[in-house]
Amino acid sequence: MGFVTRRKAGPESPEACVAIWKQFEACQAEISPHSLDARYYGVSFAAAPDGSFDYLVGMIVGKESTPPEGVQVREVPAATYAVFACEVHAIGPTYGHIFGEWRAASGYEVDPTKCVFEQYPPATETNAPVLIHVPLRE
Repeated sequence: MGFVTRRKAGPESPEACVAIWKQFEACQAEISPHSLDARYYGVSFAAAPDGSFDYLVGMIVGKESTPPEGVQVREVPAATYAVFACEVHAIGPTYGHIFGEWRAASGYEVDPTKCVFEQYPPATETNAPVLIHVPLRE
């Protein structure tokens, strides 16, 4: 459950990312009581033909949760993921590594029909890394 924006493919400025998270923070108090794990997620849903995609900033909630106005509930389909850990400030370079050197050298193929997502630790876990999940084609 979270706040959804339509994004364009390619690198984004840090200011654009901060703006998305600030929009989520405005509704976070209404979402948090429904959270199943107190973590935060940034989920990129499959790209449209023009390369744009929906990006949800939110939390995992139970199926029975009713979203507040302006908030959406989306389901992330199951997949096999490669998982990469990094610090918050290194998310951009880590994505560059994943979709550059790692993908070329790994022998794996990314599944474009599934979601790529970041898993952020709860606010109380200040030293925990961000985990980037990249779906792999079976």
